[in-house]
Amino acid sequence: MYRFAMRRIRESFLNLLIGILLGNKIGNVLLKRQRSVCENKVAGSGSEKLRHNASVLIGIYSTDELLQTRGRAIMDTWYNSVDKNQAEIVFFANSTSPKMNIVQLPGVSDHDYPPQKKSFRALQYILKNRKDIHWYLRADDDIVINWSNLQQFLFSLDHEKSYLIGAPGFGKHEEDFIQEGFAFCMGGPGVLMSKGLLDKLRGRINECQNSILTEHEDIELSRCIYQLAETMCTKATDVQSYFYQHYVKQKSGTDAQNSYGRNIHPATGRKS
Repeated sequence: MYRFAMRRIRESFLNLLIGILLGNKIGNVLLKRQRSVCENKVAGSGSEKLRHNASVLIGIYSTDELLQTRGRAIMDTWYNSVDKNQAEIVFFANSTSPKMNIVQLPGVSDHDYPPQKKSFRALQYILKNRKDIHWYLRADDDIVINWSNLQQFLFSLDHEKSYLIGAPGFGKHEEDFIQEGFAFCMGGPGVLMSKGLLDKLRGRINECQNSILTEHEDIELSRCIYQLAETMCTKATDVQSYFYQHYVKQKSGTDAQNSYGRNIHPATGRKS
């Protein structure tokens, strides 16, 4: 009788232990799915679409002067790692160069900061002239892009869905007029827009320019996109490691931006 009782106790304990381990495993799987930026329609379909289409446009905001320094640095470094069969890089600046693909935006000064007008006009240009692209990455000229990592990231996404992806910001001051729960994509580490989102904005981007509340480029662009397409900068935790904005204290006492991960900003940043 004693042996029988002990055996039942051991069996019950073993079943309990198995249940705990199995439940923990299932919970972790569900948590990872919840945190993921999205799920593929069909496994592997994203990579096939990207592989056979020059479908990524990287638009870099710069100036005539900075193209001589930062622009050259880009051309000498990460530009060479980008597969030109899959991606195209353009510079938005009032300049010309036989070695760079430059787009001049009429009526836009290189020296307006924050570059709110340039941001909206560049997006207007993309929407009007580049209906062929699957992804548009808006970037500053002091960013470093790890193309291999960015490419793998895009493999996992469906460009037909509406995505606004970047480092989420939530506003620092009341005068930013950020509603509770709203997230905008900070411009520094780059802002990624899918074809599904661009299609929603096409022909409508001018509608919200009369309702701009601040001079901030990234806040107002995200606010406009949400107003027109009901798409907010993603808050998914995995994306924050791809486009991460990190503030460090300099010896001068001023805050500097340094992000790392898939995209690095500024150029002095470090990779994770």
